[in-house]
Amino acid sequence: MRNSQVQTPPPPIIPRGRCPTSGFTVVEVMIALVISVVVVAGGRALLGVLGDGAHRLAASAAGIDRTTNAERVLRAVIAQAELASSSEEQFTGSATEARFGSWCIVPQGWLERCSVILTVTVADTVHRLELTTSTGDHVVLRQYEGPLELRYLENPSAGGTWRSAWDHMITPPMGMGVIMGSDTTIFRIGERG
Repeated sequence: MRNSQVQTPPPPIIPRGRCPTSGFTVVEVMIALVISVVVVAGGRALLGVLGDGAHRLAASAAGIDRTTNAERVLRAVIAQAELASSSEEQFTGSATEARFGSWCIVPQGWLERCSVILTVTVADTVHRLELTTSTGDHVVLRQYEGPLELRYLENPSAGGTWRSAWDHMITPPMGMGVIMGSDTTIFRIGERG
């Protein structure tokens, strides 16, 4: 009988100082780091663009809110203008300023008697209609690149009689007009029958 032994091959001879590894080389790690930096930088740039867009959208919404609220406040204080009990509170007006007593909404949510000043100011070519009240409000109501003037309605019949000034008369005018170029906005003053 034959004696057969299975011989196993001798292990490979590995030079001293080198051992087979299954890890990454330095070049592979560097490439992975560069790719990671590029991905993070691209993500950061994308988030920056999204953040800028969100900021512009929020600023635009705030501007629309200011404009809408300013229009509401203007209509309310003009509509609630009333007869004054003293000569200091009587309705007076010129083409660039109107002063009168009214009722203003305060931060607590109710109405309080207040003094109102509407003023047309000019900076460079921009005309602004500003509202200041004795309750602490100061709002830029309108801005227009061109002439902006105030007018006062004395007689509404037959198209109306408009005046460029209203001086210490017993009653306030029937309405007030804000003229911006060829556009006029008319506000009714007070409750009248």
